[in-house]
Amino acid sequence: MSGYDKKSGAVWGIALAVATAAFVIWRRYISLRWEDFDGLLVLSWVLMVGLGAWRVNIKRDVTLALVAFGGGAIIETWGTRSGLWTYFTHEEPPLFILPAWPFAAIATERISFMVGKGIKQLGPKTARRIEVASLGVFCALLLWWTRPAWSSHWTWLALGFVLLVVSTTKATQDDLARFVAGSILGYLLEYWGTTRECWTYYDHLTPPLTSVLSHGFATVAFARFAHWATLAMSAISARNKRFETLTS
Repeated sequence: MSGYDKKSGAVWGIALAVATAAFVIWRRYISLRWEDFDGLLVLSWVLMVGLGAWRVNIKRDVTLALVAFGGGAIIETWGTRSGLWTYFTHEEPPLFILPAWPFAAIATERISFMVGKGIKQLGPKTARRIEVASLGVFCALLLWWTRPAWSSHWTWLALGFVLLVVSTTKATQDDLARFVAGSILGYLLEYWGTTRECWTYYDHLTPPLTSVLSHGFATVAFARFAHWATLAMSAISARNKRFETLTS
């Protein structure tokens, strides 16, 4: 199939290794009884891994995965320690949720590629208007939704990251595609997590609109930080080469 090659098999292998490790480490939370089989959970992971195995670019995907892992850890720490959401284990946050962030980030990047084809038909001006409106609505919703956690320094750190990402928007069509793609996958993941009570938001919605759109914004943010990380690594590499040339 177009877009799948030997690197795709490596992605499935990594996913299997992560699943095996999760089974061993968190066996107490996993049921092997047929009546407990969760089709939506299986569908979500097969979809994410299947998308992640498509059009693999090792350098780009590894950078994005690392950024998403770190970003996901910050998001989960913020949410659980500020009281915006809690997990059934009451950990702040539980480690088992962190591996999902890199897989979701790479999957949404693939979805954004497909969504982007449609957005490019809108033209740059229309896409810009839609993006500005979308991010404006999201920021307003996020600020209002997080009001119970305004006393937490984690909330203001998170809002600071949001401001940084919004203020550095340049690739309008790409950002809009990522926002839409992340929200699409975000709804699936949030619906599963909240209806199964894996995590529960303070407002008990299943799921809150803000949490769904936050996945879209996280997709934009992860791509931005991955881009900056790539630029930084390229600059460091170029500087090292110049130094080696001068000292040789």
